Order: sequence, then C-alpha cells, then structure tokens
Amino acid sequence: MPQILQIPVQEVLACCRLGEPHGASRGPIGRWAYWWATLPDASALRLTSNPGLEDGLVPEKETFQMPDVVKLYDEADQLKDEGKLDEAAAKLQEVLEVDENYALAHSALAVVQQRLDKHEEAVKHAQKAAELEPNDPFSYTALSVTYQRAYAGTNNQDYIRLAEDAMERSRQLSQ
Repeated sequence: MPQILQIPVQEVLACCRLGEPHGASRGPIGRWAYWWATLPDASALRLTSNPGLEDGLVPEKETFQMPDVVKLYDEADQLKDEGKLDEAAAKLQEVLEVDENYALAHSALAVVQQRLDKHEEAVKHAQKAAELEPNDPFSYTALSVTYQRAYAGTNNQDYIRLAEDAMERSRQLSQ
C-alpha cells in the first residue's frame, strides 16, 4: 500500500517556489513531480485544491501516484555517481521508455553520453531537454556546454556557432 500524504496545494507550491529548483516552473504537475522527488519513502501525494490559488486547479482529494520514472532516474543517478556510465545510460533509456518527455532524464543522458565520448547522442538529448523546457535558461546553458564539449571531442566547427547561439538564448531567457 503506498504511503499517502494529505498536503494542500498551496503548501506544495510554496515549498517549490522558495528555492525555484530546476523544473519548478513547469506548471502544477512539474511542481508536484519535483516535490515527490524530495519526499523520503513517499509513493503518492494527496493534494487538495485551493480556489484562491491560480495553480490550485486540482479536484478535491484527487490522488496522483509517483511515477516509476523518479525511482528509475534516482537509480541512474546513483550509477552515474559510482562511475558506471554504461549502466547509467541504460537506466536513463529505461526512464525515457516510460516517459519520453522527461526533460531531466534527457539532460542527465546528455551528460552521461558526453562522458562516454558519444557526442552526437549527447547533443541529441541536450537538444531534446531544451525543446521540452523552452523557457528554462539552464536548459540552454547546458545545451551550450554540450555543444562546446562536442566540439572539443570532434573538432567540428559547427558546434562552436551552436554553442554561442544556445548561450545567447539562455541570456535572453534570463532577462
């Protein structure tokens, strides 16, 4: 039986807005997904709506199950930290099989593929992360870094222009 916590939407959103963690601005579902990831041993949240809060558009007592992608992502992150990059890449691919639009998995896979000298794959995942998070300056900064490392690994001059363009987009979004 999953552990269920009863938490008002206002508290969940306030928690996420305090530090504006990466991904906190994805809307209510993204905020809840981030909050799930910060709860130890919680596999579900029960959220209640708050009519006075713009984002509180959730029907009263609707339950959202924590997706398996968070657990898989955490396992991949642990493998990456242990230096098991091939295994981490495989686990992140599992994440994307469950949710192909999980931007954080694409970002992590870009880093892992880069470390494995698979620059084209790294670029593909960094581009997808930026596509999924088009208003997130960090996604474009990470994309720029991925392009820079791809240039360093391949000497392909095209990556320099792409890196500069991605960094400019990040600057624009930060203003």
